[in-house]
Amino acid sequence: VVRAWTSLPNNNIDTSTFNDSASAVLRLGAPNGLAVSNIMTTSATVSWNGLPTSNYRVIYGLTGFNPQFAGTVVPVTGNTVTISPLLGNTGYDVYLVGDCGGSAFSDTAGPEPFRTPCTIYGSPFSESFDGSFWTPRTGIDPCWSTVPAAGTTWSWEPRSTGPTSGNGPLNDHTGGNFMYCEASISGTLPDAELLSPPIDVSNLNTPALYFFQHRYSGATIADMSIEVSNDFGTTWNNEYTITGDLQTSSSDPWELEFVNLAAYTGDTIIIKFKQKFNGCCGDAAIDSVVVDEAPTCPWPGGLSISG
Repeated sequence: VVRAWTSLPNNNIDTSTFNDSASAVLRLGAPNGLAVSNIMTTSATVSWNGLPTSNYRVIYGLTGFNPQFAGTVVPVTGNTVTISPLLGNTGYDVYLVGDCGGSAFSDTAGPEPFRTPCTIYGSPFSESFDGSFWTPRTGIDPCWSTVPAAGTTWSWEPRSTGPTSGNGPLNDHTGGNFMYCEASISGTLPDAELLSPPIDVSNLNTPALYFFQHRYSGATIADMSIEVSNDFGTTWNNEYTITGDLQTSSSDPWELEFVNLAAYTGDTIIIKFKQKFNGCCGDAAIDSVVVDEAPTCPWPGGLSISG
């Protein structure tokens, strides 16, 4: 707010303003272009377009806070500032006012919401999909992600019981939830993807992925692959592929799988489970995902009995 006083009251030169009354009040309005970028686990950059003032106050706090009574106030000269420390995997709101001096301020801009990413997980790492965030159909831990979103027509989604179609597993492996791809529609749809949070495997001599899976459709389930990224999702490498049914009935036990991740020793990785869609048969399920040391003695493979 800018206050203006008359310069010639009663046609005389004004020599004092303390006893003048305001002849006009001009509102500066709110700063525009408020944005949050470079969002990290513990910090974020706030920027905006300038007003006819160089001083501002950035106010931030947890999602839904009232900036009149709460929040952290950061005085700023200029039109950008980095706010920290922040908490990982946490929602925040940011507000901004111009500080015109003399207890005069612009209108308030905001809230501008943002969420910090998850803290990088250490290893050994495990996920059973049984925690409070994981609820049937749509509820997933915010540090994991699904594409398409869980609960849509074709996606990875949590389940606590077997599907009514008779496909897939009869029961959960760990006593809570498992992740499942339901395929009971026709057409052409993209792959269903389930992405882990970043996992630091630098303290493992030879990192490896272990998980239980159940694949039963009474027909031929489309391929599932596992891809790994060590550059936070910029590029992906295929490390595992399976084709077709693994079990012969819903009541068959889950099978433990092992994927050697020695190529990622010393890295931070994201793991992607990618199930293809083929119109009828995508009834793939996984549970109890673990990243830990690879076995010192390699697992046997290709076991068969003949004669």
